[in-house]
Amino acid sequence: MAANLPFRNLLSLMQNRFLTTSAAKNSSTSQLLSSSFTVNYLMNSCGLPLESALSTSQKLKLEENNLQRPQAVLAFLKSHGFDNTHIAELIKKRPRILLYKVEDNLKPKIEFLTQNGFVGKLLADLIVLSPVIFRRGLSSHIKPTFQFLNTYLENNENVVAAVKRSSWLLTGKEYLYIAYRN
Repeated sequence: MAANLPFRNLLSLMQNRFLTTSAAKNSSTSQLLSSSFTVNYLMNSCGLPLESALSTSQKLKLEENNLQRPQAVLAFLKSHGFDNTHIAELIKKRPRILLYKVEDNLKPKIEFLTQNGFVGKLLADLIVLSPVIFRRGLSSHIKPTFQFLNTYLENNENVVAAVKRSSWLLTGKEYLYIAYRN
C-alpha cells in the first residue's frame, strides 16, 4: 500500500497540471475566437500569414459590419500599384492604416508623391519602407521637405533618387525643412 502512495501523488499532480493547463488554453482560445474575424480578414484580404495576423490582431480590431474603410484602403493601395506583398508588409508594420480615411489622408499624399516622380513599384516600396509618411502632414512636412531637397538636389529626379536610397530624407524630423523656411 505504501508503494501506491507515490503513484497517487504523481497522479494527483498530473490531474492538477492538466486542469490548470486546460483552463489556460480555454482562456487563450476564447481570446483567439474573439479576434478570429480580424485574424481571418488580415489573412484573406491583406495576405498576412497566420502568425503575423495573430500578432497584428492584438493591435487592431476590425468589426465585421464595419469594413468600409479597410476595404477602401486596400482598393486604393491596389489601384496605385501595391501588390499583395507590399500590402501584407505595410499592414504588418502599420496595421492602423486600414482605418485611415482614403480621401483625407492617403489620397492627397499619394497624389503628391505620384506627381513628383514616385510611381508604381517605386511608390509602393517607399511607403512600405517608411509608412510613417502617412502620419506626416502634407502641407506642414512632406511638401516643405520635398521643396527643401529639391532646392539642393536641383530637380525632382534627383530628389526621387535620393529618397529611394534614404527614405528618412522625406519623413525625418523637422530639422530638414526648418532650415528651408528660414
